[in-house]
Amino acid sequence: MSPAEIHCFIKRYSERLKSEGFTVKNIICPECVSPVINGVTPEIYAEEGDVKRIIAVKEEGYDWRALELDKLREYARLHQAVSYWEFSVHSDGEWRLIENIM
Repeated sequence: MSPAEIHCFIKRYSERLKSEGFTVKNIICPECVSPVINGVTPEIYAEEGDVKRIIAVKEEGYDWRALELDKLREYARLHQAVSYWEFSVHSDGEWRLIENIM
């Protein structure tokens, strides 16, 4: 798994969200970095009006029970207008949705 594959996924997914009308912030854009949420900076943060999406993007084999992700999940559960998405990017270029909280 290379950082380039994760970077590519973040870029493509951010563009998709923008095409859906979201304002997008992510870790690859220095002038529009994602906000810190519960002490954690998600890879992608998108909002459209009151609707917000927190998106974690990790490499294959990542420990999805990590405390940082628990903090993001907790935030999404406590805020009705926030959805949370976890994606795993694999070495073959494929990605998988690991969890979604809406």
